[in-house]
Amino acid sequence: MTLSRLTQDMQTLELLRQYLQKKASIDPARVTPEARLEDIGVDSLILIDLMFELEESLNVRVPNMDMDSRPTTVAELIDLFDALSAPQAKIA
Repeated sequence: MTLSRLTQDMQTLELLRQYLQKKASIDPARVTPEARLEDIGVDSLILIDLMFELEESLNVRVPNMDMDSRPTTVAELIDLFDALSAPQAKIA
């Protein structure tokens, strides 16, 4: 992993921590890359709201996804947004 990728991951993780603390009262210390979203209290409604918030904050567009393809861990969510915000990303 490059330094720029690590920095981007850390920035996205910090955005997630801030949002989840503010909107869902989730302790930021629980928001770690290996954490399962459902285990830290992120249900489907919070996830949808979070996706909209991150779209706006990162100026990206998340393609529609079904329940089987949605992120289940914090790391998957970070990877999704990092991929979408990469210069070569193609938005569906």
